Amino acid sequence: MCLFLSDSEDLISQIQSLMIQLRYPINAAELACHTPKKPVRANVTRWSSVFEMLDRYMEIRDAIKSVSAVDELIPRGSAHRRIVLLHQKLTELDSVCVKLQYPKRNMGEVRALFDACLEKYPIMEKHLKAGAKIVHSPIFESAVVKITSALPLSTAELKTLEPFRAQMTAQTQVEEPVDFATDILRRAKNHVDQNAG
Repeated sequence: MCLFLSDSEDLISQIQSLMIQLRYPINAAELACHTPKKPVRANVTRWSSVFEMLDRYMEIRDAIKSVSAVDELIPRGSAHRRIVLLHQKLTELDSVCVKLQYPKRNMGEVRALFDACLEKYPIMEKHLKAGAKIVHSPIFESAVVKITSALPLSTAELKTLEPFRAQMTAQTQVEEPVDFATDILRRAKNHVDQNAG
């Protein structure tokens, strides 16, 4: 994310300076006359705090114009348009982060989200591509994505998944009396397992 934000460091710094000035008591009091919302500063360790700061700037920009002490710090013209564009991009990326946190998200969906981000923001390739350094086993990830997407696996992917194959144990080999339907389902499952391997 640092690479993504590096082109906009000047704008982020400008908004950060503005937000710091707006937190001073006299400026904060004047701002409070026009909006109940308070200025938000960015935290250097989290990109989401940059998004929150820009989001708040967009919400209170009109009220900020009423604080005469910070008039020279308010972005105008092309700087403001660049901030609006950056805010739109960060809003999109924040929506991806929120979707990634959904408890039932599968790796196929995660890969789809990452691929869409890569398509729109190629600068993120270093961290989000399927073969990025952060990925411990690209072949394993590819195999899991294909399984969740019901796609055929390559030989290398099948080999990578071999340790995860369910092994027949003495317990499972003991045939218990079953009804007709259960017997059919077991045979169908065994047939599918044999054809997959």
